Amino acid sequence: MELLLDFATAEERLDRIDAFIDSVLAANPKATTFDINEKLRRSHAYIKRGVLYYGDESRNLNPLLAETILRNDRIDRIESFGAVIEAELNRLCQIYKVERRDLISLMSERKPSAARAVNQLRGIFDNTTLDYKDLKSAIRESGFQIHRTESGDILAVNFNEYIIIDLRAEGFDLTRLDYKPQKKEQPTVQKPKEHQSQPKKSGIRPLQDAGGGASDSNREWEVGKKPDYDDIDDGRTLKM
Repeated sequence: MELLLDFATAEERLDRIDAFIDSVLAANPKATTFDINEKLRRSHAYIKRGVLYYGDESRNLNPLLAETILRNDRIDRIESFGAVIEAELNRLCQIYKVERRDLISLMSERKPSAARAVNQLRGIFDNTTLDYKDLKSAIRESGFQIHRTESGDILAVNFNEYIIIDLRAEGFDLTRLDYKPQKKEQPTVQKPKEHQSQPKKSGIRPLQDAGGGASDSNREWEVGKKPDYDDIDDGRTLKM
């Protein structure tokens, strides 16, 4: 590479670096940005997010090369999880949008950090004092997210530690993840006391002398006399 770049113009140098990257991918279809930069380092060139840099010059890589390298970077990220079950690998391909499932292989056994995480999660699930809300909180605090797939798989994923675990395959009690609303005790409602109505007082004054004759009775209704009614309804005295 150094000999090819010595007496070339800037444009020729970039073209030759493009051709070199193409040859690297032909030899290793899964070469990542890191892999290619390791080979370009001695030529003082590097690539980053689909752009080729050489000294003070830069230009976009061929779109096909750029897309292939970015795809390989995503594949490398998937493989760092060390998936051991098809459901785990399929979910990672969905997350990182990789269609070339054939380029990725399952691991024969879990990496040590994943094995420790299984035991950590098992301790959380086995704690029966945790209700639904506390269980989900404890899982999040341990660095995991719960992912449910359309096919019914339930997985715990830790993106910081690159760990994925198929909870059903590991024998976890998945009913613990089902929401169960707690029954609230209904407060006792006291019945209001029945209101006993008081008998209404009559607005008519009782006769002072019930034993009097007709003259006594007529005296109550003499002209010019106002009957002694209590105020009722509209607060005014009835007029005859």
